[in-house]
Amino acid sequence: MKYSRTICFNEIFTKYYNRVYYTALSILKDHGLAEDVLQETFLKAYDRLDEVQSERKLGSWLSTIAARKSIDQLRKQKK
Repeated sequence: MKYSRTICFNEIFTKYYNRVYYTALSILKDHGLAEDVLQETFLKAYDRLDEVQSERKLGSWLSTIAARKSIDQLRKQKK
């Protein structure tokens, strides 16, 4: 079953907020930057929610986005 925008995005945000936030925080070690990555992750997820094939994969997908965005943030800081 594919997700559609009709699914309540607030439910997804509420369910996965902690997982995404702590993924970012574990990489960045900064609460403010982790919150920025959290927002960026859910914005990207909202835009591409229809690409998710299974609800079981949603948490992993969000964590992967958060990890990659966190790494990108670290790279930006080094420049």
